[in-house]
Amino acid sequence: MLRSPLLRKFYFGVWKRIYCNDIIGLYEMKNHSKAISPAILIKEVTSENIKDALTFQSNHELVRFQLFLNEGDTGFYAYLHGQCAHRSWVMKHPRQAEIHLFYSKLLLPNEVFVHFCETAPWARGKNIFTSVLNHIGSVFRDQRILICVEQSNKSSIRSIKKSGFIEINRFRIIALLGIRIVRNMTISN
Repeated sequence: MLRSPLLRKFYFGVWKRIYCNDIIGLYEMKNHSKAISPAILIKEVTSENIKDALTFQSNHELVRFQLFLNEGDTGFYAYLHGQCAHRSWVMKHPRQAEIHLFYSKLLLPNEVFVHFCETAPWARGKNIFTSVLNHIGSVFRDQRILICVEQSNKSSIRSIKKSGFIEINRFRIIALLGIRIVRNMTISN
């Protein structure tokens, strides 16, 4: 895990554009759970509360959140002990969902895509992500809800599965100097 902000910027801003060899799982919510931890308050992101995420996000991220709102995305903040501890965003049709830096998917009319999720380091391990996904499942229950995650992100996969998501596709993305290869893989549960 890259702890240094400078190393993270280099890794995601430069190195991942030069080379990547990632395995991505695409998941669909099949069994919606309504369980939400009573210690967590979930609110939709608005222009009035957008700055609440400054408890664990930078001003740079808030600019991105405002862009998401302007593009019609729906954001959700989760609060633990009165502090914003998590953010998730939901993109709706007709948009191109960026599954990965080198791969995207056009959303169909009945699809929504959960993206740009993060829990504050001090709040991890408290089922916040699972609760937010369950809330998203309630809000968008009439839609096909999709989310993707790198196979190396085991904690997110646990939360995603706990929320009733099933892996529907897995693919390997190999890119070198902008040339990419995307291969479907067999799902083995």
